[in-house]
Amino acid sequence: MNIGIVIKGLRKRKGLSQDELGEALGISQTYLSQIESEKKVPAAATVAKVATFFEIPSGVLAWMSIEEKDVPEHKKEAYRLMKPAVDELIKSTFN
Repeated sequence: MNIGIVIKGLRKRKGLSQDELGEALGISQTYLSQIESEKKVPAAATVAKVATFFEIPSGVLAWMSIEEKDVPEHKKEAYRLMKPAVDELIKSTFN
């Protein structure tokens, strides 16, 4: 999963600095930097705060973070079939 990369992308699309987003989430800029660089995995409470801040359901945030390598082999074909449609739905709904 690449949740840090997704958070970084959301932050940049809003034109926010790490300091600004960290303050809004109640976390330090250093911790946010570690999340965005994939050095730390955010706590569930932090993920929930990110989802709330960006007005995205937590499940959508989780979907955006999934990479094909995260999907069990026996589910990869279904993932490949669903991914384009779900990604387009997310893009059209939350951008």
